[in-house]
Amino acid sequence: MKIAFITRGFTGSVLPLMKQMIADSHQVDLYVICNRKELDDVEAFECEYSASRVGLRFVPDNYWKSTAMYLNGGRFFCLRFLRPFESIPILGRIIGFINRRLSYRAIGFINSQKYDMVNIVCGYYSSEYLPFIERLTVKPTISLHEVCNHFQPEYSKPSPLLSTIFKNNLNIILYSDNTYKDILNYKEVNRGHLHRINFGFFNSYLSVPEDYNLVLPPKYVLFFGTLKQYKGLGVLYDAITKYDALPSDFKCVVAGAGQDVSFDMMKENERFVCIQKRLSNGELVHLIKNSYVVLCPYLTVSQSGIPQTVFVFKKPIVASRLGGFTEILNDENSVLFETGNAVELANGIKKLLSDRRHYDTLIENIDKLEQSSSPFSWKYIAKRYYTLVSL
Repeated sequence: MKIAFITRGFTGSVLPLMKQMIADSHQVDLYVICNRKELDDVEAFECEYSASRVGLRFVPDNYWKSTAMYLNGGRFFCLRFLRPFESIPILGRIIGFINRRLSYRAIGFINSQKYDMVNIVCGYYSSEYLPFIERLTVKPTISLHEVCNHFQPEYSKPSPLLSTIFKNNLNIILYSDNTYKDILNYKEVNRGHLHRINFGFFNSYLSVPEDYNLVLPPKYVLFFGTLKQYKGLGVLYDAITKYDALPSDFKCVVAGAGQDVSFDMMKENERFVCIQKRLSNGELVHLIKNSYVVLCPYLTVSQSGIPQTVFVFKKPIVASRLGGFTEILNDENSVLFETGNAVELANGIKKLLSDRRHYDTLIENIDKLEQSSSPFSWKYIAKRYYTLVSL
């Protein structure tokens, strides 16, 4: 079969699936959408290509050597749009018109390739894919990482993208039980077109060269990701400062871009090492590989790629007992604690730092998640995708 993936920011879950499909003797191409010249922030994907002109461009292998070697096949195309200016309505409309024309040209090329399957990987908010749904000759399959605003869902008013997906009766892939339940709240959805398929480990991170520029303590537990209130940094702060979660020779590294009141408090406390920046792929690899435990004290989550990223490097996780986590995390491969409970979080950290036998058992169970019969193995996942071609 000939298969194409189209995405902007979800290459972490796409590249390992491409690798499996290529291993299964299929021809697979990747189309990445961007608004910038540089492609240095594409998830789990090392690329030195500079998109100096707008429009669709084929990117030769020498610009993405490590990822090309990881995939062992496939082609990569970059579709660069002009950056939208929502703050200036007139300019925004002009740029929107130009970007739509660029989409039409790209779609013309994609149609000429006569793919058997086109998979658009996006979120409910991604209106840039509307022209693709309208003009692709192959009905695209849509993979949705999010189906609503998790904090203020408006199920009576689906986004323009969701409305178009529902109207055209497209097959929809959902990565978690949470998002599956959420999408059923839209009265327009056809349950028969919904397909619940996991994503596996984001293994392409193994092809990313490690960046050693960050100054890190010798021993540390790690929190990484965008700094937002729902990530539970306040709970983490209390676990470390009030309930002595760490021995004296350990630090807690908190790394990511954004703003949070608790993060500001952490910057003033010597138990924390704070890195306030958007992390490159190489920096993230270095952070995880050298950590002892990764912490996810979230207060709410619909789904998350954190476990699938961290487990690549065989690191255990201490996480809130939330539905978005417990679909892959359990007491056999992680330490789970009651959401918002700083005491339980502290105890979970202490347990992993003090009980090496338990730590090693968790690592062994993490390995089992990639066995071919596991619903988190890419071989199993790819087979599920192939069944959608005939639907």
